[in-house]
Amino acid sequence: TDRPAVLSCLVAASCVGASIAVTPLVADLPALAAQAARYAVAAAVLAALLPRLEPGGRVRPTRAQWVRIALAAATGSAGFNVLLVAAGRRVEPAVVGAVVGASPVLLA
Repeated sequence: TDRPAVLSCLVAASCVGASIAVTPLVADLPALAAQAARYAVAAAVLAALLPRLEPGGRVRPTRAQWVRIALAAATGSAGFNVLLVAAGRRVEPAVVGAVVGASPVLLA
């Protein structure tokens, strides 16, 4: 019963992850605008595919679920990517790569 949810998450994560390749092309844009555009494209793709992935009907998140989604986005991948782009403007790419590469080890 969780298969449509897993597929939805996979599609959204793939869209956002695949769009990381355009980050250097949008480095001159405001960081929040560039990241918002990446996530907007992923949301549009997910919205287009969701009826096929979840044919049983539309489920509306509760207010508490929207708050949790917003907190996860701000502290998770969206916030991380904004900070990544901002860091890339101030330091060498190798420094950013070292920090990103070491993050999982430090968190573990």
